Parts: sequence; structure tokens; C-alpha cells
Amino acid sequence: MKLITAQDFNQIPYNVPNALAQNPAGGVEENEQFNQYIDDKVQETMVKLLGVSLYKSFIAGLDALPPNWIGTNTPGYAIDDLAFYNSHVWKSLVDNNLNVVPIEGPSWTMVEDDRWLMLYNGVHDYSFNAYNHSWTGVKKMLIPNVFASWLSDTNDDYTKAGIANRTTENANKLGPAVRITNAYRDFSKRAGNFNQRDNSLYGYLIYAQTDLDHYTGFYDDTNYSTFDLYLQNSFVSPGHINIWDL
Repeated sequence: MKLITAQDFNQIPYNVPNALAQNPAGGVEENEQFNQYIDDKVQETMVKLLGVSLYKSFIAGLDALPPNWIGTNTPGYAIDDLAFYNSHVWKSLVDNNLNVVPIEGPSWTMVEDDRWLMLYNGVHDYSFNAYNHSWTGVKKMLIPNVFASWLSDTNDDYTKAGIANRTTENANKLGPAVRITNAYRDFSKRAGNFNQRDNSLYGYLIYAQTDLDHYTGFYDDTNYSTFDLYLQNSFVSPGHINIWDL
């Protein structure tokens, strides 16, 4: 399961031109170069935030989800069959369940999210240490990070004559510094760190292990006696940048 794709970059403020393009048949397809860039950046970022062992467990958990729902899956889903749709797992309540979109009702019911879907989708209202918090999910955290990196890496062209700034006709080209900075700040705030736990990934990880015991057996507990120690040594704070890229 891909954490984000080029499809996620078609809305302001994180719109990437040419993320989607028309193919020769007239349909729309994802920019493969951009998709590869996304995959590389996402893996690099998530390893820094989760550490190697927890990241591997996270991906393995998502990959173990049931197949995506297919409306024409003849002869239809049987009772208790599972399907993945709209970021959740659904269970069929009837036999011959064909062409019925999974929503709560007589044909489908949503299965309670497991530890990895909660990490992926977010938990928008949970109580920890007597305070209410919100974790917006991996996708909303990663999109501004990839956007900032892509904008920074594609702001100029590498040519035979050297590095050249891109130019446009009939328009005044503005520098990308403000957009890059704002996007990275958005990512950094959502990721959090040891000193910034409220409404962040770091804070959610602490809660999910402390209150829900979600990660026991899924992180490197050989070298680290507690999950807190694992995070303190494995979680690389994203820090901040300003308009001078500092």
C-alpha cells in the first residue's frame, strides 16, 4: 500500500503541476517520475520518524490488509468477507454482495481500525495525560513534506552549461522560498518531536504504546528496553527551515 501518490497533489496549497498527465489514449495517468520521487522521499522520511524496525512493521501491517473493494467481484462477497475501501476495512454482512459500495448498512459494516490503520488514518480525538489531542494521520503529514522537497529540487534545471533557473513567458516568476518554508513548517508541526508532542506523530506514538500497547513486538526491543528509549534514539526530529533554507 502506497502511503501517498501523485493523486494527492492536485489540490491547493500543495498542487504540483504535471503530477497527473494525459496518456496517448486520452485518459489521465500519474507522472511516473514524480511517483518514484514520492516513494523515495516517503521511505526516507518515515524511516527517520519511525526508525527502521517500526517502519518495516508499519508497511508490513498495511500490506497485510485485505484487497481493495471491487464492485464487480463476481459472484460477490460472501458473509464475513473483508474488503479495503476508503481507508478502512469493511466486512460483508450478506452473501452475493455485488456492486454495493461499502457503507454502514445492511450489506456492510466497518471493522474497527487496527493499529496500523489508526497510525495511517489518524485519530482525531483521543485523551492522553488528561488532555484531548488529535493526530491527523500519515498522509496529511507527508504531503507538505514531499511538496516542499519537490519544489526545492525542481526550482532549477541542471544543463550542460550548468545550473539554470527556469523562466516563463508572459509572467513574472516568483521565488519558491515562502511556499517551501510554509509547507515544511506544516510537516514539521505534524511530525513533532520529543519536546513537541501535542497533536503530532511523536505524541500519538507515545499514546498508542502507553495506553493501547500497539507496538510491543513491532519495534527493536533488543537494543532498547522501552519504547520511549527506542523513540528517543530512532526518531529524527525534522527541525525547521526558513526562507533562506536554514
